[in-house]
Amino acid sequence: MLIIPMVITLMPEGDDKAFMDTLYRNHHRLMLFVAWKYVRDKAAVEDITSESCVVLMERILKLKELECNALKAYIVSVVRSTAINYIKHENSMAQRWEKMIDEAIPVAASEVEKRIVLEEDLRNTHAAIDLLPEKERMALQMKVTMDMNYKDIAQAVGISETSVHKYITRAREKIRKSVYPEE
Repeated sequence: MLIIPMVITLMPEGDDKAFMDTLYRNHHRLMLFVAWKYVRDKAAVEDITSESCVVLMERILKLKELECNALKAYIVSVVRSTAINYIKHENSMAQRWEKMIDEAIPVAASEVEKRIVLEEDLRNTHAAIDLLPEKERMALQMKVTMDMNYKDIAQAVGISETSVHKYITRAREKIRKSVYPEE
């Protein structure tokens, strides 16, 4: 069963929505195939496909002018670019988590101790993140993993920038207390 991405279903009714719906129905297999070539992970493929739909929606006037083969090539190009950006972002996110954990490890510890502490801190950090209230977790993940600023997070979540700052501050404090309760 074909599931239309939420970004398309949430579009206002009209010609643009009908165009995007038809475009997705006709080319979703191509989009999934291209994304799969890059990430080989079902959830990531869905994310890439949805994000590609957002990019295509932003360029809908151009898409309407393209002929069939040019349209397919354009779709492949957008999905490929989105997949590459996704991979870069995932690598960047992993590096940020590693950096954050590296900064928390005592400098005088031996390499073996560092490794053990790092693994334990990572497990504790992930567990603490999972226990955060949804809004705090979302705000923190958008800030840390997506490198979004407070204004963009506020718009995405539908709250004020001050609230975003409070959520992130609370989330970091809860994680710190959970991972390092003795401090």
